[in-house]
Amino acid sequence: MLSPIFIVGVLITFLLSLFLSIPVRQKKIGSFIDPSFTGLQVIKWQEIKYHLLAGIGNAVSTIGWLYLGFINYG
Repeated sequence: MLSPIFIVGVLITFLLSLFLSIPVRQKKIGSFIDPSFTGLQVIKWQEIKYHLLAGIGNAVSTIGWLYLGFINYG
């Protein structure tokens, strides 16, 4: 079961990204904060494997850091 805090965090992040993607004066609102911001984009089918590999790598890294933390402080 997903935590309610996780669900709220995902919703807030998605809504904030949508808000920052609204165009104002030919630019997205988010580009006033970060000039390289291009808004929400749908990834292409060819890019999915790279995003999955990056996600798996991040998960392994996170588990490794948690494991090291429990060894030292657990």
